Parts: sequence; C-alpha cells; structure tokens
Amino acid sequence: MAVIGAVVGYFITDISRNFSNFILPFTAGGFIYIAASDLIPELHKEKGLKRATASFIAFLLGIIFMALAKNFLPEQP
Repeated sequence: MAVIGAVVGYFITDISRNFSNFILPFTAGGFIYIAASDLIPELHKEKGLKRATASFIAFLLGIIFMALAKNFLPEQP
C-alpha cells in the first residue's frame, strides 16, 4: 500500500499543491490528536507529579515547535 500511495502521490503532485494550505492543518490536527489521545491516558496513570509534568511540558513544546516551524520556515516553491 505504501508503494501504491507513493505512485499516486507522485502523479497528483501538481493537483495537491493547490490544496496544501488546506491539507496541512488537517494533517497537523490529526497528528496532535493521535499524540494527545495516547499521551493523556498515560499521564493519568502516572503516579509521580514530576514525571507527568515533564511529559506534559514536552507535549506542549512539540506543539509550540510545530507552530514556530509553520510561521517562520520559508515555504517551498
């Protein structure tokens, strides 16, 4: 399936460039949802407040990093 997806992606590259401003937020939201749905239950199981806080801060730093990358990295032509 990965090979089929790569071939299809190669052939629709020109079409997808027009929609990249719409596709990127949905993709990023999906990744954030997957990370949060996996991380939050684990944080509730954590007994030590220090370790749970560190994990939550790492999660927030990841979101901040994505926002900075989106706002400050140049767009590809």
